[in-house]
Amino acid sequence: MEKVYGITYVTDEYWSFPSETMRDKMGNCHDRAILLVSIARAKWPGMPIYVTIGNLKGYGGHAWVTIDRGGRWELIETTFPPEQVRAMRGKVMYEMPPYFPQVRFNDKDVIVYAGT
Repeated sequence: MEKVYGITYVTDEYWSFPSETMRDKMGNCHDRAILLVSIARAKWPGMPIYVTIGNLKGYGGHAWVTIDRGGRWELIETTFPPEQVRAMRGKVMYEMPPYFPQVRFNDKDVIVYAGT
């Protein structure tokens, strides 16, 4: 890793643009969430889909995707391994503990939760 003025630069905390995630074919939770939301919003501009940043109990900081279903937040976890994705087909997950949102955003809106 590169050091600048004695400080190690950690690329893991860089939030990639969707084109970078696609080009590199890699990314962590926030990169994947940003990519999915950008694709969905490009295809369906009015879709109430958001990148959600918060805490996942037991893991700390995390990012996931949520869709507003009339005040109930449907959750899409972009970091599940393939076998877990296959097991979830046809099932809907709603946001609840252990997911604790702090902020949601897309290309149009930002929602910040009190106390964050």
